[in-house]
Amino acid sequence: MGSHLAPHTEASMHASSSPTGPIQFNTVDGASDGLPLVGRPLDPSRRSADDLRAFIESRTEVVHSALLTHGAVLFRDFDVTDAGAFEDVLRAFTPELGADYLGTTPRSRIQGAVHTSTELNGSYLIPQHCEMSFLDDAPRYVFFCSLDPADEGGETPLCDF
Repeated sequence: MGSHLAPHTEASMHASSSPTGPIQFNTVDGASDGLPLVGRPLDPSRRSADDLRAFIESRTEVVHSALLTHGAVLFRDFDVTDAGAFEDVLRAFTPELGADYLGTTPRSRIQGAVHTSTELNGSYLIPQHCEMSFLDDAPRYVFFCSLDPADEGGETPLCDF
């Protein structure tokens, strides 16, 4: 949250004329293909989950392209405050969400396609892995949302396999 963000060079990612409010995209490390690409609302009055959903609906191909280039797209500072709002945003990107969790760690369904993170005790180390890669039809995308941020720590590391 306190990271310095260098401007991203891909002009199409700056949505200053968006009817849903502008979103500025940057990479954390300043690299043109850095992981992840971070999008934040430029206008504090346009940061609702509906604003984010409308942006993604109107620029799905741009978000897909950014995902391929950067490996991850992180939307920060939007008011996605519950599982229903999170699922609505996800469906703007990919309408066919899988509703069943077929992994190996204990999780609970919150709503529809939204599940908890692993419910393993914090003393278990979970190494880097490709989510459910053992399945014949592994997920194309994995989405994360922190509805209850940790007071301390609480990181979700990402890597490029």
